[in-house]
Amino acid sequence: MEIEVAKWKATARTVLRVEHPKVANSIIAFVEAVRSNHQLSSKVGSLLAKLLCTRLDGNELSACYKGL
Repeated sequence: MEIEVAKWKATARTVLRVEHPKVANSIIAFVEAVRSNHQLSSKVGSLLAKLLCTRLDGNELSACYKGL
């Protein structure tokens, strides 16, 4: 992911030198949005994994309790 971000930033720098600054700013904003989306997706995945572990622990605890 970081390699892709670096490529987009390099492209933005090139565009900044050649094209209108608004275009370059849009590319930079896009790169930051992609990075943020990736980070949020990672956090959501982590939370879902924790939720699944908690649910499995609860199921195991219930089974133990029923066995008593």
